[in-house]
Amino acid sequence: MNMNPSDDHDGRYDDLIPSDQTGLPVDRSDSGDQITDPDPSVSENNRSQEQNAREPGDISPPAEEQTHAEENSLADDVPSGAQEPIARADDADGEEADDDEADDADQTNDTDDDDENQADGDEDKDSDDDDDIPSPNALFRFLKAKPRRLFLPAGRKKIPFRLLLMLRIGPLLRDLLGMCLSRLAPLTAQAPQLRILMGALMAQFGLSRIASVKMLRLNASVKEIPDRFAFFAESLQSITVPEGNPHLCSIDGVLYSKDGKTLLFYPPSKEGWSFTVPEPVETIAKHAFCRCEQLRCLRFPSTLRTLEETAVTECPNLREIHLPSGAKKIDNMAIVKTKSLERIEVFGASVQKGFRSIDGVLYSGDLKRLILYPCAKDDVHFHLPDSVEVIGRGALVRCGFLRSIHLGPSVREIELLMAPIEAPCGGNASVFYGCELLKSFDVDPANPVFRSIDGVLYQNDGRILVSYPLAKKDRTFRIPDSVEAIAPYAFAANKNIERVFFPGSLQTIGQGAFIVCENLREVPLPDSLCSMGDRAFAGCELLTAIRIPKSLRGFDRCFDGCPSLERVDVDPENPDYRGNCGVLFSQDFTHLIYCPAAWPRKSVVVPDQVTTIESGAFEDCRKLRDIKVPATVRVIEDSAFRDPNLCSGGIQTIYAEKDSAVWRYAKKNHLKVADISEFPEEDLLD
Repeated sequence: MNMNPSDDHDGRYDDLIPSDQTGLPVDRSDSGDQITDPDPSVSENNRSQEQNAREPGDISPPAEEQTHAEENSLADDVPSGAQEPIARADDADGEEADDDEADDADQTNDTDDDDENQADGDEDKDSDDDDDIPSPNALFRFLKAKPRRLFLPAGRKKIPFRLLLMLRIGPLLRDLLGMCLSRLAPLTAQAPQLRILMGALMAQFGLSRIASVKMLRLNASVKEIPDRFAFFAESLQSITVPEGNPHLCSIDGVLYSKDGKTLLFYPPSKEGWSFTVPEPVETIAKHAFCRCEQLRCLRFPSTLRTLEETAVTECPNLREIHLPSGAKKIDNMAIVKTKSLERIEVFGASVQKGFRSIDGVLYSGDLKRLILYPCAKDDVHFHLPDSVEVIGRGALVRCGFLRSIHLGPSVREIELLMAPIEAPCGGNASVFYGCELLKSFDVDPANPVFRSIDGVLYQNDGRILVSYPLAKKDRTFRIPDSVEAIAPYAFAANKNIERVFFPGSLQTIGQGAFIVCENLREVPLPDSLCSMGDRAFAGCELLTAIRIPKSLRGFDRCFDGCPSLERVDVDPENPDYRGNCGVLFSQDFTHLIYCPAAWPRKSVVVPDQVTTIESGAFEDCRKLRDIKVPATVRVIEDSAFRDPNLCSGGIQTIYAEKDSAVWRYAKKNHLKVADISEFPEEDLLD
């Protein structure tokens, strides 16, 4: 929860962060005016409009103080090496900028900012803003001062990364400090000195001082906001745009396109539990409503035509959505991660090409496509209308109350969730992903495509197992002899299944079929198996051993994230793969494919025949410390070794010849590397 900043003022208007330090000058007045120097690229008319378009309650600083501020800001005659401010922050606390020496040092280390006065074509190619991050000292003082408003100076046509960082760093530091204090709280009762220290820390850096920026004012030149803006600006309550901006406008703190037909951004912390989108709006942009924790009810106008992908996302308290029946396009993933959504209502006359709702569930206008079943709808059984032919991707994700689903006679297709919501290990996910109480499927006998056997969903001819319910209690499951393929994500995230017995008819295991089955221990793959999809068994924490059958030809990273896997064995008759001491190689030993995560040895010598180390080969190995790699290895794919910055567990040391391909790879990727002559022991693979 964001803390509200104090409104105390001490009447000082000197800059907290000098404009020549980080380009983020902070004004101590509660004024909405820009105290930044004119930019030659902006006309006098636009500049005048920006100065006059003040927020209600804004006050101008006294004349002599404003003169002082102007003297400390960038002037037109400043040498070209000086840095231009990217934003101005309005401070409500009035802390003094007392570290002039540190400011000078920061100024010396700063790189030149982009020349915003260049032509539009040059600016579109410029990306230096994204790499320009303010110094730690500047960020610390920015937080300590409790700034309430940020202003994008005239001439800026893009929102730079530094401003996004300012918007995001406050809430992150506040949450981190809150977590630390909560962890230390039990100790203070028995340690008076610690309690005194914590009190001092809270007084100096406490939660009441780490307030976030509430208002952002753009200028007359900015054309758009970046896609990632919504994920940085969750503390914003209002965003404003001067009338002179030809691209954007704001109404009641909400950002729209200039013609008012596209809603671009709704401030996440904007007050009010209900919001009605005004009538000119035809399009809701991607991430327009993102992390809006206060919203409970959202109403769209009859003029709405398009709801883009993830237009409404991560709104945890949103319960109702009202849509017009005449909308032309609502993306299947337009409304996602709305865990409290109970119903979707469609108003207006029903049209064949539009949309409609039945009992709070969203369908296409002709009732042939299920678009979205609300996550928090409390029905335990869902009976699809007989007219439904397609269950759209994401339509039934994380439906927390459903225990059974009835498919009517017309259902022909169940779309995979191609852009998963928190799908583990990446990739696609089942359309029923996260339905943790789902125990069974029921299919109309007249359905020509699907059938149900003991609550499990199959194709009608029994050759493909489509989906296994997450809440089915069986610990052991024997797949019927008729099954030839297991569909992608059929068992994904199942917490109950421990052993699966495959029939001799099985030929294909789909992508992610058993991904994150955390209790799966035994998977005896049959000799009939020909192919396994990517990450078929990824995230199976208790899987200890796997045997590659003789007919299996192709698979990729099927065992990523299996921390208990000790060995991978291969049938001697397999023409493509070979096992050696539990490590997987290509048949000719030229490719080292995978070393199991729990491989018991601490050191390994890669055979001289190996020329390629494939992606993920040693990435999961937590016990392995020393890897000796010969100069014959010419190709090392991405993520072949553990990243010491991102992965837990011991750091791997790569022993290689200097200036070899492996040596250069390790240096480039900041991996620990040593001369091959220093290898401590030889745990050979033979």
